[in-house]
This record gives sequence, C-alpha cells and structure tokens, in this order.
Amino acid sequence: MVLRCCVTVVCCALASAAWAQEPAPAAAAPPRTILVMPVKTTNVQEQAARQVTMLLAESLSGRPELKILTMEDVQQLATHEQMRSLMGCDSNLSCVAELSLGAGADQVVSASLGRIGKQYTLNAALVEAKTANVVNRVGVTADDLPGLPDAVKQLVARLMGWSAETPAAGTFKLPTGKKVSLAVMDLVANGVDATLTQNLTQVLSSEVKRVDGTSVISKDDIEAILQMQATKAMAGCDEASCLAEIGGALGVEKLVVGTVGKLADANVVSLRLISVKDTTVENRVTESFRGPEEQLIRAVKQAARKLLGVTVTRPGALSISCNEDNAQVFVDGNAVGNVPLPPVESLTAGVHQVEVRKSGFLAWAGEVYVEPDDTSAVWAALEAVPLRWYQRWWVWSIIAGVSAGAALGALALVGATTVGGAGAIGAWTSRPPETGSVGVSIAE
Repeated sequence: MVLRCCVTVVCCALASAAWAQEPAPAAAAPPRTILVMPVKTTNVQEQAARQVTMLLAESLSGRPELKILTMEDVQQLATHEQMRSLMGCDSNLSCVAELSLGAGADQVVSASLGRIGKQYTLNAALVEAKTANVVNRVGVTADDLPGLPDAVKQLVARLMGWSAETPAAGTFKLPTGKKVSLAVMDLVANGVDATLTQNLTQVLSSEVKRVDGTSVISKDDIEAILQMQATKAMAGCDEASCLAEIGGALGVEKLVVGTVGKLADANVVSLRLISVKDTTVENRVTESFRGPEEQLIRAVKQAARKLLGVTVTRPGALSISCNEDNAQVFVDGNAVGNVPLPPVESLTAGVHQVEVRKSGFLAWAGEVYVEPDDTSAVWAALEAVPLRWYQRWWVWSIIAGVSAGAALGALALVGATTVGGAGAIGAWTSRPPETGSVGVSIAE
C-alpha cells in the first residue's frame, strides 16, 4: 500500500471585488514522474550499466514538466530517513511514505544494454505505469563504450519525441536570500577503489561548503553527532533540548549524492541534488574525462559547482611538460607552442583538450581540468613510434644469417655439382671402358 501524507493549504486574499470577478488562473499541471529503472545487461559489465542508468536520468532531467527518479535516488532518501530516525528525529517522517513513489510513477523507462562482438546495443521502452502499455520503444548502437554517452542522448530524444532543436534546460540556481542546508552523502564506487571515493567525498564536502548560502553536513559530521549523542546519554544528558539539538542537525533540505566510476577508459563523476521535502531530483550533472586518476579531484570540484549552479568566471592556467623537447602542444585544438614553454594562461575553468605531438613519436592526448586562480600541471610522456617489422635489427640479422647460410649452401652445391660434373664428363671422354662393359666410342 502506498501511503501519501502530503497536504497543501492554499490561502488566497482578494484585494478587491474586481479581482474576485476575474477567473482564477489555471493551476500549473503537476510534473510527470518518470522512474528510470536500473539498466539490464547482457555480456556487459555491471558498472557500465550503472553509468548508463545515470546518463539516461540526466538526459531526461532539466525540464519543469518532468520529475525524474532512479531507484538509487529512492534508496538515498531511505538512507537519509533512517539516519533521522536513529537521531531521534522521527516526528517528521512524512517523506518515508514518499519513498514508495516509484510505485506511483506516471511512466517507467526500462532499458537493456548488450554487446554483440565489439558493438554495443542499447534498447529502451517508455511504459505507462498504470496500464503497462508501451508508449514508445527505441534502440540505438554504439561502436564502443566511449560512444555510449552520445548514444544515450540520441535514444532519449527519440524515446521522448524531442527534436534536435529542443532548447537545453537552463542552469540550476540555488534560492537567494536564504540559507540552504545540505547533507553530502558518501560517493558510491562504481568499478573504482572504495578508498578513492571516500577521499573524493571529502573533496566534495569541502567544495560544497565553499558555496555562499549553504550549510553543509557530511557523513563524518553525522558520525560525530551520533557519537556525541551516545556520550551525552552516558553522562545523563537526556533533556529534550539536547535531543532536539542533535536531531535537528539532520533536518536538511537537500541531499548531495553521487557515484564515481569508469566507462571504458573514461573516468565518470555523477552527482545529484535531491530535495528531501518532495523527493525531487532538482539537478543532475556528469563529468567525464580521459586522463590520469588525479584529475578526479578537479572533476569533483567542477561537478559540485555545476550541481549548485555556481558560475566561475575567474580563469586558470595550464603548465605542460614533456619528456621530449621541441614537442608541439595543442590546447583545445589550438597550437600554443613547443616545450619547454611557459604556462598557458587565461583558460576558462573546466575541462580542456590537450595534445602533444612530435615527429617519430606517438601523439599524447588527454583531458585536463583547469581550476580558477590555479595552475594545473600536465606531464606528457611521449613514446617512440614502433618500428615496422622490416626496420628491426634482429629481422635483418636473421635475414643476413639466412642469406649467408643460403649463400654457403649454394656455393657448396655449385662446387659439388661442378667438381662432380667435371669428373663425370672426364670419365666419359678419357677413361677407357672397363673390361666387360659396353663402351661408347667418341670420334676424335
């Protein structure tokens, strides 16, 4: 049974009789709720399916007429409410009933990801939850895992009937003039080491705390409060005011949740901002890049700013070094000089494409994050172009050895043939036939 405990009270004051005579404006239609189910897999790693689930939800998000949820969003809200209950804050559990919102979703997106040879296939269906009727069914393909993000966008546009000209959603902004309380939940590891996500959660909490107008509580803060509660109980501090103070610490308005994972050779950071009051995912962002793991720190910071609608105008710089002098450097496709070279200045904060080239070496390419008021360092290790098989010294050594052996063998064969042949001819011409043998007379 799905319980709902949401009551909306609307009070209207009429300023004049003229206003009373005008028809009341039509109430805005409530957003349509779409639940994105976990993507099913066939011959594909589970971590790839999880990333595609997040990509599907992000591609559907950002439209006021839609409310997008995943099962992971619901689970995060359930975890938050369980923490509130543990803290003694069980007087406002109306949102617990909303955790079964998935059963009351208007529509459901069900998708499957498979692999045939080297090609990936992604199929999705949009289903009416109440009638189980399929509204639309779409399939797309990708040549490799890195091509899946673009394939997901194409699939969602076709599934929802959106044209390519449909304008992108506006940038999310936090409400102004008030303090917004947030809880930063632990980032979930998806194909990466769990200790990595623990460290990145700290980075995320620090970056969110830097945003003006926010009050942030992290998992470490929650654990510290729980420990304080146990200590106060042991000390006899059981006044209602103490419990209210501790319980109110988790009375946050929004949750910041997310995952860190891999999709082929790309690192992916996905973050969501969830409203605790109405279980709405207010914003979703994804940062993906191909580069060293150290870039995840900057990727998390960039994702946090985008999630909260923070626009950074201050530029940064990029310092590029290489193991080969005089290699040519390109940033975002533009030549910036040869190494060694000074830092590239006045770059916008965010991810940039870097490529280093030198004749006789394989080109180095990667994506690098630039932080405002900071210089990001890049080390490009160029590798020599592998020699072709006929350019390798050992091939020619073998060929030389074979050739020498063949030559000696040929000379021996020729010598044997010559000596043997000459003897045979001499025998026929000068040696008299043996007694009892049939001889052939050769006229002089």
